[in-house]
Amino acid sequence: MRELTDEGVIALGECCPKLEILLLGGCLEITDSAVRSVASGCKKMRILGLGQCSRVTEEGLVEIGQLPNLEKLNLSCCPGVTDKALQRIADGCKYLNTLHLSGCSSVTAIGVSAVLEGCPGLVDIDISKCRRLAEKFLSSLEEKYTRLTIRL
Repeated sequence: MRELTDEGVIALGECCPKLEILLLGGCLEITDSAVRSVASGCKKMRILGLGQCSRVTEEGLVEIGQLPNLEKLNLSCCPGVTDKALQRIADGCKYLNTLHLSGCSSVTAIGVSAVLEGCPGLVDIDISKCRRLAEKFLSSLEEKYTRLTIRL
């Protein structure tokens, strides 16, 4: 699976509109083009794993907001995860219930707050190793969002 390239994922996006689960974690050749294809062609997507896809940038990640049925999203250790990407995901993925952001070094309280406010069904969020999240913000989350499992 680690050898999967953009070409293969683009083909999935173009030919598999009913695809609901796609786990691409660790596929180091995947870029924004592949994510864009999946986001525009696989509207039934419920589970998407892009953990450690280091060539995917903010430009590709904002496209995930086009997946209205998305429930579970893994973006752990993706350097392209930004507050802007999280805002777009929060705006378009209202059914999101699980989000993994462990090791996303560009994420701040702005992006996390956007997801927490924009995804009312969120019950599990992993924000461990997100170095730009202040301790004060992290402690306020546990008090404010008691329904959530928050992994720090």
